[in-house]
This record gives sequence, structure tokens and C-alpha cells, in this order.
Amino acid sequence: MTRLLKNRPMALGAGFLLLALVGIVDYMVGREVTFSLFYLAPIALVAWVFGKPAGLLVSLVAAGFWVIVDSSHAPYSRVYIPYLNFAIRVCVFAIVVSLLDALKGEIEKEKDLARIDYLTGAASLLAYYELLEMEIARSRRYRHPFTIAYIDLDNFKEVNDKFGHAAGDDTLRNVVASLRQGVRETDIVARLGGDEFALLLPEMDGDEARLVFPKLREGLLLEMERHRWPVTFSIGVLVCEGTAFDAKRLVGMADELMYSIKKGGKNAIGYSVVRGE
Repeated sequence: MTRLLKNRPMALGAGFLLLALVGIVDYMVGREVTFSLFYLAPIALVAWVFGKPAGLLVSLVAAGFWVIVDSSHAPYSRVYIPYLNFAIRVCVFAIVVSLLDALKGEIEKEKDLARIDYLTGAASLLAYYELLEMEIARSRRYRHPFTIAYIDLDNFKEVNDKFGHAAGDDTLRNVVASLRQGVRETDIVARLGGDEFALLLPEMDGDEARLVFPKLREGLLLEMERHRWPVTFSIGVLVCEGTAFDAKRLVGMADELMYSIKKGGKNAIGYSVVRGE
């Protein structure tokens, strides 16, 4: 079913085929058994895959098909009744299509919200893992390196304790803004939770990483100093030059690297390279 919904031509063909089958069965069983519910299936399928306009178009076809089938069983007592039935059925189908369209919109909105950190506007943990898995697959196919980084804010608790949680929120937002200024547009800035952030930098090798991250850390420190926030940064940088590991394992390795910086005195950058296949 999932494959069908993703294949638009197949979904359109299935929708009209299903509509034809419903009409044929409706004709065969006669007027005594109502088929109104079954006409909704192809309408719902097309509306969900192609959107509201396509759903309304199929609604018109379905309502017309239904009236033709009904008329073939026996004549109506009044000439206007088929037209009235057609209009009523189109209205009912249109309501269903509109409700489905609204539902799909809300689902898409929830998906978008789940991919964005509400406080900072950075990518969420879920989005980061999805994008990292995609980059791992791309790296395996084209043999391109990439770099990830795990960033922890040192002494962040002091900001909340001294200046309040509003200042803490401002700190996190400023960190994201500074990171975005220091990386390329194609790079991903994500908040993993709390005061921990991650970067995904496609096609960045070890030499580039050793040039970029000192400047990135310097920009972060200047931003903290400008606001008089007592925050520094422990950063674990993992350069991936072909790897058989999945996203979770790579993030874990970058986290371990960052934690070793924490234990060694904080406010520094640690580098490591993963080589595989």
C-alpha cells in the first residue's frame, strides 16, 4: 500500500480502476444494496495522493457514474431527480475530499515540526539522523568523505543560574545563528537536545575540517563573550572516509570524542578519522 501511494501514476490508475469496479458491482447487485461507501474508496485514494483538485474531479466522475448506474436499473419518477442526486453526491464527496486534504495538511505540518527544533530553528534529532543516513549512503556510493561534529556547551548551567532561563534560551539561539554563519548553506546544524548540537558537513575531508572548526569555535566564543555568557565549547569532530557504520554509531563515536575533550579540560576540539570499505 505504501508503494502504491508513492507511485503517482499507479495510484491514479488504481483509483480509476477501483471506481470502475465499484460501478460494475453496483450495477450487478441492483438498487436494493447501496454502494455509497465503496465509491469513497477511489475518491479518497486519488485525493490523498494527488490533492484536493484531483479528488474533486474524481468525485464528479464517481457521482456521474453512480447516477448512470442507478438510472439503468429503472427510470426515475421525476426528470430532475438524477440531477438532484448527482448534486447531493458531489457535495458529500467534496466534503470528504476537503476533510482528507485538511488531515493530510496537518500530518505534513506535524512532520515538519518534528524535523525542526522549536526553540532554535535548527534541525531536530530525528531530522539529523535521517539526513546523516542519506549522507552515509551517498558517501558509500560516490566515495566522498563527510564530516560530523558533536558540540557541547561548557558551563551552560551557569547561564541559567546567573541570568535566568530566558538568557539560556537566547544562548542556544545565538549558538545556532553563529554556527550557521560559519558553515556552508548545504551543511546541517542540528540540536540533539539540551545544550548539545551536531553538524553534518558533506564532502568535507580532514584537512578542510582542521581549517574550518577552529574558526567556527572562535566565532562561537566571540558571540558568548559579546553577551558576557560564561560558555565555552567542547567539540568532537569525526571525519568519515568510507564507513560501514550507521548514523547512530557515528554520532556515538563523535559523542565519545567530545566527552574526551570534556574530561581533558573542556573548551577544545578533538579530531578523529573513520576509514572503512
